[in-house]
Amino acid sequence: MYLNGFRQQEGFLKGTILNGTDIAGLSAEAAADIVTREQEKNVTVVLIRENGEPAISGTLEQFGYTFDREAVLSMLEKRMAAQKKDIFTVFRVLRNGDEIQSSTRYQFDESVLESFVKAEALPVPRVETVDPEMKFDEEKQLYFVTEGSEGNCIDDAKLQTFVKDTIDASLAEGPKESIEMAIPQEVYTSVPPKDNMAELEAEALQKNKELRLAEYENVKITYQFGSEEQVLDYSTIKDWLHIDDEFNVTIDEGAIAAYVDQLAEDYNTWHHARTFVNTNGETVNFEPGLNEYGYTIDEEAEESTLKANIESKDATVREPQYIRTNSYGNPYFYARNGRDDLAGTYVECDLTRQHLWFYINGQLIVESDFISGDISKDKGTQVGVFPLAFKESPSILRGENAEETGDPNDDYETEVQYWMPFFEGQGLHDASWQPAFGGNIYTYNGSHGCINLPPSVAKTIYENIQPGMAIVIFY
Repeated sequence: MYLNGFRQQEGFLKGTILNGTDIAGLSAEAAADIVTREQEKNVTVVLIRENGEPAISGTLEQFGYTFDREAVLSMLEKRMAAQKKDIFTVFRVLRNGDEIQSSTRYQFDESVLESFVKAEALPVPRVETVDPEMKFDEEKQLYFVTEGSEGNCIDDAKLQTFVKDTIDASLAEGPKESIEMAIPQEVYTSVPPKDNMAELEAEALQKNKELRLAEYENVKITYQFGSEEQVLDYSTIKDWLHIDDEFNVTIDEGAIAAYVDQLAEDYNTWHHARTFVNTNGETVNFEPGLNEYGYTIDEEAEESTLKANIESKDATVREPQYIRTNSYGNPYFYARNGRDDLAGTYVECDLTRQHLWFYINGQLIVESDFISGDISKDKGTQVGVFPLAFKESPSILRGENAEETGDPNDDYETEVQYWMPFFEGQGLHDASWQPAFGGNIYTYNGSHGCINLPPSVAKTIYENIQPGMAIVIFY
């Protein structure tokens, strides 16, 4: 009868402990309230990290887990019924007690988890994978390659499955103050960028070189040698251009020097051997030392000018840079047509025939006999090819060499109307004192070295000749 009374009483039997709390005499409802209060007091926080940084955090309820009081109550009601199923069980509980450990029960709402745990809820924006790409910089006018980057897009369903599995596993181990997890790689959908950076960089490098070279495509230097031209253009110049890693263009100065040197080799005539065909069709040869007339390219100046022409990236039409005058300011040349630096303009003095012809552009202006230097007194006229130094009218010719030569006639002062010097005091001039010209007069009564001319002829030459025109003298 005694044990029967315990079996019939309401509430849990004496010695019943729930999660460490004595619940003897309490109803299942009251015991369930204790568990509920503990649950409300001990909130579990869930934290999801991405790349080590907090990404999503919240309570279990925010993750779709709500406390299932009904499940706890049902468990307690069953436990209470089990305590009192028979007198023997009542006796055992009263003697040994009954300790109940109630794991927290949860109801799970998948829709709550799906709305809370998704890619768009993450603080870091989702981006697609970006492959390396070649682009053009309008400001720098250069191609460049952007680095690829792996995206961070996530499969929401996989992420949600991972989160639920992780929470479930943790709750199965017992109550937790917090549950932490890191987003695993397998939930990401983005693939690594293409591994073609080196290929694109090589292509951009080539394109940039082509761009820099293309800036010089219009470079064209047209050298004028009278009516003859020599053209230097991009087809040659492109091989002189070198581009560094910063796409700066340098010009091979050695190549420029070599080109100018060849230009000089082809077109220089001053102090070069000269072949001259005279009016009578005879060929006259002059050694380099007898050729004071002609063109010499100033190679240093030409190299500098040519480099500047290339750097300008434009087309240029010009003559080469010549050495134009001597230290006295006298010109070395007058006209040319390609490699022909006389171009039909010269004074031809045949000392053997004692006859002169003056041509301009191939047209005979005047011809005449003359008297040259007196060879009997070793005052012969210097042979060679000379540019007219200058012309002067009137002019006084002076000789002051009597003491040196022993000839009193070498000291003189003579006024002429037309003075046209060409070599060390020798020149063309009128000689009104001469009764005749030509023949062999120069062998016994010649000049001091000048070419004596009839005044009318000297006048005609003077009025038409210009400094730099060639005077060709030969036997």
